[in-house]
Amino acid sequence: MRYHMITYGPTYKGHPIMADPDKGHGCHAEIVDRGLAISDHMAANHNKVLAFRFDANQPQDGDWPADNCKFAKFMSTFVKDLDRKGLDPRYLWVRERSREKHQHYHACVWVDGSKAQSPYPLIEKAEELWPRMFEGHEGEGGLVNRCDKDRDGSPQSNSVMLRKGEDGYQEALDESVRRMSYLAKVNTKGNAPPGVREYGSSKLP
Repeated sequence: MRYHMITYGPTYKGHPIMADPDKGHGCHAEIVDRGLAISDHMAANHNKVLAFRFDANQPQDGDWPADNCKFAKFMSTFVKDLDRKGLDPRYLWVRERSREKHQHYHACVWVDGSKAQSPYPLIEKAEELWPRMFEGHEGEGGLVNRCDKDRDGSPQSNSVMLRKGEDGYQEALDESVRRMSYLAKVNTKGNAPPGVREYGSSKLP
């Protein structure tokens, strides 16, 4: 997959991002732009927006397709469930692969924060649905990472609530953009087979 621009600065369009010019850590600008567009759309339509992250790993013991068909089916089912709950969901996902046998996915989801105060019931649904994509692994735990622990195993928040018009809104927005920018990191991308997309998102009006 071809990308048009990589940004290495610590900020992008006024927001902090997970890039570091000294370490050579860059972000794909078009992925950050897509996340910003979704965030702006949600903020324009809701007084409160809950943004959260999770990762989806495939079982390593199977011969699964190298395309994104299983993740696409999962996301379609997951988003329909959020829609039925009236949460007006929007999403951004990326595909990555490093040394493991199969690709993995990172996802950022935005929902109406007036109707969902915590991401955990929503992530629990993802934990239920994702293993169903793999025959013989239905009900298996550990395939979805809630992103609520840092690399040292210490607890960390995996979500940000954006409250329009309240004190601290800009800080919360900056933090949500910073976390979303992790999906845009250059590292572990570029390994997809020809014709297979490395990111996707909700369509906006």
